[in-house]
Amino acid sequence: MSTIQYTIRGVSPKVDSKLRRLANLRNQSLNQVVLEQLSSIRLNSPKKSTQIAKAKVNTDFDDLFGSITPLEPEEEAALSSQRIVSPKDWQ
Repeated sequence: MSTIQYTIRGVSPKVDSKLRRLANLRNQSLNQVVLEQLSSIRLNSPKKSTQIAKAKVNTDFDDLFGSITPLEPEEEAALSSQRIVSPKDWQ
């Protein structure tokens, strides 16, 4: 049976800690635990697939609050001129 190898990057310290703790408790290798966890995900189930997809989507935009700096006067003037709506465009 041929197998495929993965290299997984960007694992958070929290996930790493949980996986390593689980491996230690089960007296298994980290690889065995990760394989079991991946195998337990039912990818063909619409409900599970939706939950997995939703977990990756950030819809509240918390990280954007406070990140926009005030515009320079020239930038504000340029944007203001673009916001003018001509009544003839809506006839």
